[in-house]
Amino acid sequence: MTPEQVDLYRPLLHGFLNGELDRKQTADVNDALRRSAILRSEFEQLRVSSGKLNTPSSVEPADPTTDQLSNTPLQRLLPLAGVWLILGGYLAIILYALYESWTDDGFNVPNTAVTVIFLAATALLVAITRRRLMTATTDPYKDIQR
Repeated sequence: MTPEQVDLYRPLLHGFLNGELDRKQTADVNDALRRSAILRSEFEQLRVSSGKLNTPSSVEPADPTTDQLSNTPLQRLLPLAGVWLILGGYLAIILYALYESWTDDGFNVPNTAVTVIFLAATALLVAITRRRLMTATTDPYKDIQR
């Protein structure tokens, strides 16, 4: 087999190893592997490397272990604390921007824009919270454990 022919089949070795080729391509690569020692050695190296990269099977923890891990106070507190810290930081920035914009003399467009953005964000937050509370009370799946 010529080096040019070997170069034609070299890109197909990965697909052949993973079983991603169609029947005709698989037959062609098989034939090329039988005819070329270079291609066979490259395929063998690829197979060995691929075997080292396969992930070991993992065993999932049993339900009591998962419940024990997810019911710790820290697990319940961290996501809630993160949300409140983000909202608190956002509110502090907005309030500071409002204070700075309205302590300047006179009326200007940036002051009004900051106020409108703050009011729109507040209205959106209230609407989302209200909708979530309404959905939570009428959720047909609230009794199902997840």
